[in-house]
Amino acid sequence: MFSDEAAFENDGEINRHNCHYYSQNNPHWVRHVDRQHRWKVNVWSGILDSHIIGPFFFNGNVTGERYLNMLQNELPQMLGVVNPNVVQRMWLQQDGAPPHFAHIVKNFFERYI
Repeated sequence: MFSDEAAFENDGEINRHNCHYYSQNNPHWVRHVDRQHRWKVNVWSGILDSHIIGPFFFNGNVTGERYLNMLQNELPQMLGVVNPNVVQRMWLQQDGAPPHFAHIVKNFFERYI
């Protein structure tokens, strides 16, 4: 399964290292928004076989503890729509985000390898 997270903010920013904006008219396109209260939501989603898994919305920043909670308690339920044979052969692909390599997350995965 390929998976990733993204943070969406009310100022229109998407905090992703591989999102790019292009403009045919102005290569220095800037969107200035003045908000009194800033907020953001962190969203995780995955793709497995022909299924979109999730989305899962994190309450606050994605930490190792919150990521582990999602893996243990939410992901099994979200995978319920996928053929069990596919889930049994599944590999979970992650990037180098710090929550993916927190000690508690690595220990969780080491029990299954």
